[in-house]
Amino acid sequence: MKTKLSITKAAKLANISRTTFYKHYLDKGTISKSKDSRGKIFIELSELLRVFPDININSTEQTETPDLSQGLAYDLSEKDKTIQRLQYDLSKQSEAFSDREKWYQGQIEYLTMRLEHQNPEKPKKGLLSRLAKAVLDD
Repeated sequence: MKTKLSITKAAKLANISRTTFYKHYLDKGTISKSKDSRGKIFIELSELLRVFPDININSTEQTETPDLSQGLAYDLSEKDKTIQRLQYDLSKQSEAFSDREKWYQGQIEYLTMRLEHQNPEKPKKGLLSRLAKAVLDD
């Protein structure tokens, strides 16, 4: 249970309006208020219990639960959207890799075919064999 309560929470626990809480309790100094490091005003639970001893403290826990579940539902829906976006991105990347792999495979097959069907160059003949051929052909 929180020991620091907002003015609104304190008024709800006391079962009075926020305006009445300010007029009759805070402005008159019946209940002391404090400020946190951000300058937000809060009431200590002990102060509230001193002035309103019959308050049911557990009622705040019941009112806080729906807020938490809504926050969790929002977080889950945001996470679901993020997961779906990541799955979509991953599938697009997978398709791109697959296309690139097919292209490279086609290039390998094309180059292999060219190498296999290429006519090998005839080895050049030496000087003596060319002279002998020239003399014999005449």
